[in-house]
Amino acid sequence: MSTFITNHGNKDLKKRLQELIEVSTELKFLVGFFYFSGIKEFYETLKKLYDEGKLSQEHIKILVGLNVDKGGYGLYEAATKLKSKDEYFQALINSIKTAFTSQELDNEDIYEQVRFFVKLLEEKIIVIRKTWEPNHSKLYLFKTKETSAPLLFITGSSNLTRAGLVSQNEFNVEIKDYGFEEAEKYFDDLWKDSIALSEDDVKKLVYTIKNETALKDVGPFSAYVYLLKTYIETHKTKDTFNDLVKLMERKGYKPYSYQLEAVSQAVANCKSHGGTILADVVGLGKTVVACMVAKALGKRGIVIAPPHLIGPDDKSTGWKKYLEDFELYGWEAFSVGKLDKALEFVREHDNIEVVIVDEAHRFRNENTLSYHYLKEICRGKTALLLTATPFNNRPSDIFALLKLFTIPKKSTIVFDEDLKSKFEEYESLFNKLSYIKNHYNSPNKKKRERALNYYKEIFGKNNVVVEIDNVKTETKDLARHIRSILEPVVIRRNRLDLKHYKEKIDLPEVKDPIEWFYELTKEQSEFYDEVISAFGEEELGGRFKGAIYIPIKYEKGIKDDDEPELKDEESFLLTYQRNLYDFMRRLLVKRFESSFGSFYESIKRFKSIHETALDFIKKTNKFILDRKLMEDLAEKDSDEILKELEKYEQNLKEQKTNAEYYKVYDLSKFKQKDKFIRDIQSDIKLFDEFLQKMEELKLTQNDPKADRLIKGIEEFLKEGRKVVIFTEYTDTAKHLEETLKRHFKDKVLVAYGNIGKTTFEEIAKNFDAQYKYQENKYKILLTTDKLSEGYNLNRAGVVINYDIPWNPVRVIQRVGRINRIGKKVYDEIYIVNFFPTEQGADIVRSKEIAQTKMFMIHSILREDAKIFDPSEEPEPSKLYKRLNEYKEDKEESFFTKVRDELSQIEESHPEVIKEIQNMPQRVKTAKKSDKNELMVFIRKGKDLFVGYKDYAERQPKTVSFEEVYEKIKATPETERLKVSKDFWSNYEIVFDKKAYTKRKSKPRAIEEKALNLLNDLKDKDIGELKSFVLALIKDIEEYSSLSEYILQKIIKIEKHSDNIEKVKKELEEIKKEIGEDFIERVESQLKLLDLENQEVIMAVENQKFTDEM
Repeated sequence: MSTFITNHGNKDLKKRLQELIEVSTELKFLVGFFYFSGIKEFYETLKKLYDEGKLSQEHIKILVGLNVDKGGYGLYEAATKLKSKDEYFQALINSIKTAFTSQELDNEDIYEQVRFFVKLLEEKIIVIRKTWEPNHSKLYLFKTKETSAPLLFITGSSNLTRAGLVSQNEFNVEIKDYGFEEAEKYFDDLWKDSIALSEDDVKKLVYTIKNETALKDVGPFSAYVYLLKTYIETHKTKDTFNDLVKLMERKGYKPYSYQLEAVSQAVANCKSHGGTILADVVGLGKTVVACMVAKALGKRGIVIAPPHLIGPDDKSTGWKKYLEDFELYGWEAFSVGKLDKALEFVREHDNIEVVIVDEAHRFRNENTLSYHYLKEICRGKTALLLTATPFNNRPSDIFALLKLFTIPKKSTIVFDEDLKSKFEEYESLFNKLSYIKNHYNSPNKKKRERALNYYKEIFGKNNVVVEIDNVKTETKDLARHIRSILEPVVIRRNRLDLKHYKEKIDLPEVKDPIEWFYELTKEQSEFYDEVISAFGEEELGGRFKGAIYIPIKYEKGIKDDDEPELKDEESFLLTYQRNLYDFMRRLLVKRFESSFGSFYESIKRFKSIHETALDFIKKTNKFILDRKLMEDLAEKDSDEILKELEKYEQNLKEQKTNAEYYKVYDLSKFKQKDKFIRDIQSDIKLFDEFLQKMEELKLTQNDPKADRLIKGIEEFLKEGRKVVIFTEYTDTAKHLEETLKRHFKDKVLVAYGNIGKTTFEEIAKNFDAQYKYQENKYKILLTTDKLSEGYNLNRAGVVINYDIPWNPVRVIQRVGRINRIGKKVYDEIYIVNFFPTEQGADIVRSKEIAQTKMFMIHSILREDAKIFDPSEEPEPSKLYKRLNEYKEDKEESFFTKVRDELSQIEESHPEVIKEIQNMPQRVKTAKKSDKNELMVFIRKGKDLFVGYKDYAERQPKTVSFEEVYEKIKATPETERLKVSKDFWSNYEIVFDKKAYTKRKSKPRAIEEKALNLLNDLKDKDIGELKSFVLALIKDIEEYSSLSEYILQKIIKIEKHSDNIEKVKKELEEIKKEIGEDFIERVESQLKLLDLENQEVIMAVENQKFTDEM
């Protein structure tokens, strides 16, 4: 008689084994491999027999025919023929290690029960042997106490694993009435000729299980040290870059260890992620590091940089000099103004593999043509992005930078690969928090209500008032989360970090800014306040209407406090035009603070534009607004904005209404036509008032601010200090040039606008301490922010901010010109800021006046000013204090902190370093803490990700190592606890990637529109373009690599939907823009990146301390 056992229904091998083991006096198993995943299936039966004393020595004989190995789909049997017993035994040991560090055996059952089986091994109740020859047979022999079936055996396909016993489809047969003796002889012959394990072998096997697998008991301190070591190792390559060091020394560069460390990190990032962000603070030599990385990568590439950083053709300065010095032959440098030429060059040269982008923070708007060009230049390439300000932006800006080298829906820089969903979530939260912060106490009831609704969305529906402290905390948390996302690809050190390297790098001390007060008469001071107030919000008494920048408001009859229901296109236009209006009023306020001369010129230009617009309206009964105007203005340097407005004015004069981006308004369809015209006339009247008042008060002829500047410079020159005067605006520089030259004669060097080669040479000779040809002709350098990036001006000892740099990064950039790695000239560096006061005011009163006026300006600039963190509430006294302190990073980087901590431990606890040398994967430890939580450390590619689970919350989240650093900290005295009863359920959740997303990400409106349109087009008669359309669909659904600029172009095809030839023409244009092979380049990049390979390093559980513990 025979019984078939298939693991279907109630016919599973597990159940039958349990029944047979309970009544057996001897068991003999021949299996492919026994790696304990099946032990639960008969653990309870054996445990019961053991406790009853019914198991004797050699009760169970297990003969193993194969080894085990681990592949892409988990564990598998491996038939390996070896020569000696030692080799076979080592193969068995290796198989044990492989099995017990695998995902399949990383579960609660194994951890609870394997120790019992180790005990059976030690007591020789279970005896394991290995066949000499590989053997695939599966044979289970039972000698039982049952008189009806004293001898029986099972044979078939099942291994002694959980899958073989329960979950996997198998075919086995149980035979009772014949063949047992023959089967047993087969087993016994193999057993007799097999490799027996000596007592020492068994001890080694047991030792391996206990100490070289995931079952190893690891103390919290050892775990902490091992994680520190792992974190540091993820940031380095093994290359020592000896050839690079020799090249630098030969070319006259000093190879600093902090720079070599950055190269190591950057090369690792490029190989793992397709790019990196070099974000060292200004003055530490990002350009040199970028060239070192390019040389280390050994590939040809191009540089994209602002025009003034490219350098002349003689390669004496700028990027052209650096490319020559580092022997990056075949590399080319392109200006940001010639991105179309750069893209053409890249497409013509297949061997361009690397793109360096200097001042990469300029490219943060996906909707712009320049971003589109850069995105296509970088597509499928390795990108090195240089910026000192990677965090000083909104989430969408940061995402745009990352998108230059990572594939948003298949990103290696986040654990679950879906970078896109994360940043959409961050952007939405950022917008809501910003709205709450700006409007929770607004005089406008609708805005207050909307702010409260957003607050309820974030913090719970039961809230009836906005607690602004909660908003601040959430904003800080959001910033921390974004930093943790960037951590794998950002390399950032500051001057404090340099103290932790072997070289002594001597840098001057940067003192907090000095206040220079310039005195206004009472009338001038009142006029100052009047101007600032005029450009405030209308609901707060602002007089500037800005009607020509927001025509949709008058077309639709929208009131200022309205949140109207509009179509998507109209809603986009309203937001765009409101932003343009805000941009213009803030621009005028900043120009007024800069200098009266700059403001005077700006007001004249704005008046002229408004008069031209009014004239255009009267002649045509139409109005045009360039929809690209905001984009163009945002991308231009401050001193180029008026030129863009001049172009717009000229087009109005010429009555051009057919440009691609022009929105033509028919005033006959305006709900508020008369108000539109009245408001334009009102603004013209306002400009006239200001021009007249400035002439009456003689503010341009007798400028008290310029007078204070001259007096202050005289004092510095007496001290032997050269000075650099920075202003944001060319108009201000022009206003000052004549005054300075009249007073200081030929000591003044002026550099603004298009700076020629001769001027650059004069700057280098007189202000760059490292330039080989030194002169001392000029003592004063007057310039705009064109020189705040990429230049050495370290022979100057003072930076004078003629206008307030409302973004602190600008101060750091300016100071970074004189605070450089290399030759130290001054022990201390000074910064000067200007503030208005009134004649006769003492120092205390002057500070009060300045504080009030600066806060008025800040209230208009709002988010344009970066003085406060988003989580902070602006206050006048705090603002003034912040403006008068120099704030670079106040502490060393986290990487430096970890490296120093590890170095100290290596010195004081060498025994722990030795202990962790061969730490197995997937080990667990637990310790006391103030919260029940779990941290699982996973190495994916080169990076260390942390899956974090707070036991009080449903969802896990990915966090950075920095965020859990304090949570895993331990000392040698920290007690190791057993993992809690909640550990395993939470451990499983951490590995479920779907658990991390709060909700399934829907396509954004722009993507959804593009996708719907493309899905319609694929079924139309578009010929060979169908494959291109399918590639576009695939990208949107799977990769999301297209820029918003291209998505907008796709959407615009809809207006030609009735004309198939025009549709095809538009598709051909898009294909030309991004290349027919765009999707192949994305997929080629994916092949180079290792998305699948991940190793679970360790799990650390914190258990909340209670009195019972």
